[in-house]
Amino acid sequence: MKVTANGVSLLILGITSVAFSRVLFCFFDDSEGPNLLVVAAAALIVYLLSLPVYLFNPSSTSSNEQKILMTLLIQIIIVTVSYFLLR
Repeated sequence: MKVTANGVSLLILGITSVAFSRVLFCFFDDSEGPNLLVVAAAALIVYLLSLPVYLFNPSSTSSNEQKILMTLLIQIIIVTVSYFLLR
């Protein structure tokens, strides 16, 4: 099985979107903790909003690591803004 760098990068972005959405809902004061369905839906939203930044990067000279870091920064911004909107 051949693993491409693009597939691994998208997997990394998916894992970080799950982690960021879990952290987002841990900051809310809920005695039962974050719901798995809500965290999964938030992770999907964060992933889908940050995916165009990774896929449609106009700079062809940027390396894969730079694209991942820029997309992670976008994910952090999305989670931070959604925290303040949902609070």
